[in-house]
Amino acid sequence: MKLKNKEDKDLIYDLKKMAGLSLGGSDLADLKPLYHSSDTNSRLREDGQKSTCLTQTQALSNAKKKKRNMFYTLKTF
Repeated sequence: MKLKNKEDKDLIYDLKKMAGLSLGGSDLADLKPLYHSSDTNSRLREDGQKSTCLTQTQALSNAKKKKRNMFYTLKTF
């Protein structure tokens, strides 16, 4: 998933920095532990239980909301 706008690229940079990952590149390839890309949005865990995982788009959307909420919290104090 290639990101086109600057806000998304900045967000990925921030996420990689927080996770201690390499800061090169502007895609989500290095952030695979944060999401599982699939059409069904679920997969079977090793113990046979179904586990719901985020797609790349959902992970990015959630991260944007979290960043916005953190900014709002900082701004209100």
